[in-house]
Amino acid sequence: MNYILYYIIFGFVGWIIEFIYINLLNKQHISFCGDTITNYCNICIPFLNIYGLGAVLLVFLSRKYPKMSFFLFALIGGIYLTIMECIIGNISFTINKVKKWNYHSYLCNGFISFDIFIYWIICSYIFRWIYYFIEEKI
Repeated sequence: MNYILYYIIFGFVGWIIEFIYINLLNKQHISFCGDTITNYCNICIPFLNIYGLGAVLLVFLSRKYPKMSFFLFALIGGIYLTIMECIIGNISFTINKVKKWNYHSYLCNGFISFDIFIYWIICSYIFRWIYYFIEEKI
């Protein structure tokens, strides 16, 4: 499967994850269009660019180092995704003058936190399993 398909699929999957987290776990009602969940990427579709870009980064890492252990992949993936989130958060804030997310920490102007770093490690680990399943079947 090519990079564009991973970008599209995981951009949508990321939107689903965020939608579930905000609506169900945080008990906040977010409408489909016009609120925080869709305004991350300033378009009114169920898609989050950061998850799509993260998937492309992890596919690249998987293809470059196919024999890397799952644990090491998850750790490096977590580091890469945290750095990517910091960079994208700062670029988005510089351009739009609005923080699309804020973890209320002192790390990278509140765009990253240790809890989210652990989340990215877990996501990277799960992604590696999904990636190998998809690549073996297709």
